[in-house]
Amino acid sequence: MARVVFPPSEATSPLADEASGVRLRRPDPREDPRLPIDAAVAMHQLGQYRTALELLAPFTECTGPVGGEALWLAALCHVALGDPAEAVRCLELALLDTSPLEPSRIALLYELGTVLESTGDRARARECFRAVCRRAPWFRDAAARVRALAA
Repeated sequence: MARVVFPPSEATSPLADEASGVRLRRPDPREDPRLPIDAAVAMHQLGQYRTALELLAPFTECTGPVGGEALWLAALCHVALGDPAEAVRCLELALLDTSPLEPSRIALLYELGTVLESTGDRARARECFRAVCRRAPWFRDAAARVRALAA
C-alpha cells in the first residue's frame, strides 16, 4: 500500500514540497489508489496544487471512479493554477468515461459549466448547466445560472 512518509527514508522516492516541508512517496497505480488520491486532496486543500497534480498523474489515465475522481481533482488544481483550458480537458475526459454514477456526472457537468463560464464560453457553459437541470433541477444554482447565461 502507498503510504505517507515523515521523514522519508533513502529507500523512498519522495515528492517534496519545499514550501511546506511535506514529503510524499510516489504512488504506484498497482497499489491501493485511495491513499495517493487522499494525499492529493490534502495537498489541494493546503494550496499545494502542483504536488497534488504530481500525485494524481498516474491515475488520470485510469477509467472508472478512481480515474474520474483524479481528473476532477486535477481540474480543480488547474483552475487554481490559472489553467482553465487544461481543467476543461480533464473534466471532458472524466465525462467520457461511461462508469460515473449519475450524481458524479451531474457534479462534473456543473464543474465544467463553471470553468467554461470563467473562460467566457457562455454557450457551452449554458449547455452544461442545462444538462445539470435536466438531470437534477435542484442541483446547486444550476437553474439560476442557465437563466443568467441566457441573458
